[in-house]
Amino acid sequence: MSNMFLGTALTKPLSSQASKEASDSGEAGRAAFTLDDLDLPSNCPTDVVDLDSWNLMCKLRREKIRSEERIAQLVTELAETEEVHGCLWLFIIIIIIISSSSLL
Repeated sequence: MSNMFLGTALTKPLSSQASKEASDSGEAGRAAFTLDDLDLPSNCPTDVVDLDSWNLMCKLRREKIRSEERIAQLVTELAETEEVHGCLWLFIIIIIIISSSSLL
């Protein structure tokens, strides 16, 4: 799974006032582009990509990001499920041990 667009933080310089506010807030004097910013036709390299292809690539990038977020969510759920089942198996083994020792 690619993390290319997860947490995308392409940056551009801020105005002097925004730079001062950013430095006061702990940011490094840069603002992150949103996907909406990245998808603007003005960001399309029109010398090599036509606008219809650009729009399709933007749509596919968003679908890819949603898919990666869903996969990350499923991985977390799977880990939690495995943890619960591990605890259940441990509980069952303890019950078996207790039951067998009480039979002795």
